[in-house]
Amino acid sequence: MNSQTLLINNIFSILILGSNIFFLLILFAMISRTSVLSHRVLKFLKRYSYTIIFLLSAGGVIGSLIYSEFIGFEPCVLCWYQRIFLYSIAILSLVALIRKEKILNNYLLALAIPGAIIGLYQYAVTQLGAPSLTPCTAEGGSCAVTYFVNFGYITIPFMAFSSFALIILITLADMSKNK
Repeated sequence: MNSQTLLINNIFSILILGSNIFFLLILFAMISRTSVLSHRVLKFLKRYSYTIIFLLSAGGVIGSLIYSEFIGFEPCVLCWYQRIFLYSIAILSLVALIRKEKILNNYLLALAIPGAIIGLYQYAVTQLGAPSLTPCTAEGGSCAVTYFVNFGYITIPFMAFSSFALIILITLADMSKNK
């Protein structure tokens, strides 16, 4: 792996590590709901949820294209399914931002939940050696290939899962009744 690829892997891994910390902060805020921090976090999410979701999904789109088109990592069948969900979320959240609408939460969940399930499944296939249910070696990349592991757990499938999981949590926080 060349130094540019390592740099890109490290940048995306650090961003995912940050998103994992943000996920835990949101989860704490949604569970506790009594602290000042919880109220501030939830108020922030209500105001900026679609912006964060757009930035997250756009980052995933850019990352997936960098990995496949510039670095040369061949996307597998599961990667393509995840891309379908993530690219759709990016487009929907951008349209919602432009139109200043906050009515897409159910659609975002309908796209993010299966994307997260596929990402988690692919992570299990790559990290635990679980058998794959898809023909992952037919035309395209193999679902079981691990291109890199950073911080002992971050891989490309984990990046996808983390992004979808954070989108789900942000959407649920936006839908919550707490103001």
